[in-house]
Amino acid sequence: MKLNMKLQKYLFIICFSLGIATFIYALVFMTDYQVLFGFEAKQNRPIAEFYSGKLQVFNRSVLCFGILMILGYGFMWFTRIKTEVCNFFTLVIDAVISIFVVVRAVLNIFSLREMLGIYLSLDFSYTHLEGLENYEVNTRMLDSGIVLNGVTAIVAAAFLAVIIINFFRYLSLHEGVKTYFRNLKKNSLLNRMRGSK
Repeated sequence: MKLNMKLQKYLFIICFSLGIATFIYALVFMTDYQVLFGFEAKQNRPIAEFYSGKLQVFNRSVLCFGILMILGYGFMWFTRIKTEVCNFFTLVIDAVISIFVVVRAVLNIFSLREMLGIYLSLDFSYTHLEGLENYEVNTRMLDSGIVLNGVTAIVAAAFLAVIIINFFRYLSLHEGVKTYFRNLKKNSLLNRMRGSK
């Protein structure tokens, strides 16, 4: 059980760090593409649409994702996930947070791959009309985003598996899984009866 708790602690720290990394990534994401802002020439319309319709929209969603990750893992920190096995209530909340992180990270990967394909297909030969000479294609932020979100999805999924395993292992070593849920159900019914009086 001690080994599993250490694993839970380290995975949590990595998840929290990935939340901070995602937030920072969102803040610096547009730096490689800011030179594409404000294109007005007809030949560069696809670039302008890509900038405002894809890059900026994605950047805002990743910024929100990073903030939500920090808040979600901050809640877990508050419930002492680093040092204790969570109860059923916090397990459900932690599982919802972890599932959200995994799904959002996977969706981000699909978005980044789509944007990478569009970006590489754009014609930058008319950027001189906007005063931008010899523009070089730079996929660094898109590629690093795919890696960051891939790692995030894997680590968050592993963390989810570990907290569920630790919860049920703790129950089986102490009061037993059936007894715990029987008592949980009984207490829930008693509270409802008290509330109806």
